[in-house]
Amino acid sequence: MMPWKLLQERRADFASRRAAENQGLDDSQFLGQIAFDNDLTDRRIAVILRKLVARECGIDPGLLRPDDLTSDLEEIMGAPGFVGWLFGGRYGFEFHSVFYGLEGGLSETFGRRVLLKEKSVVKLRMFARDEKWAPDPKQTLGDWIALAAREIRELIGEMPAGAGGSTVTGGVS
Repeated sequence: MMPWKLLQERRADFASRRAAENQGLDDSQFLGQIAFDNDLTDRRIAVILRKLVARECGIDPGLLRPDDLTSDLEEIMGAPGFVGWLFGGRYGFEFHSVFYGLEGGLSETFGRRVLLKEKSVVKLRMFARDEKWAPDPKQTLGDWIALAAREIRELIGEMPAGAGGSTVTGGVS
């Protein structure tokens, strides 16, 4: 079977299991199950991250739950092994698609242009990996989102919605 057909089957299986379990969550239910340091900014970033992960998984964001394991989600992102790395690059999923989607989502949400430096968004690169790039079988999506949202907020600073006008550059080169 071709790798992309197998990936489509995995995605369809995941979506049908969630539909059968009636386990869909809207954004407020999803966010209510995650502990954030900063309520407003981190939550806005979390919604963007959830949508990006869902897009990379080829599923509706409502099907993602905070207790999903990132290692399980990685399998429907097309990164179960060598073939996933071949299609998704060194991060196991299409990192640049997520990275530029994040910049666009942040810019839209906060009403100003947000530019990030790839090397600065460490947690984003290590979706289902630990510090040594080994698979992390215990990391949940909720934990990853909370950590990534905090990291991104620290790079861009506190940003009220609709503040408009300026460009924010986050991270170091």
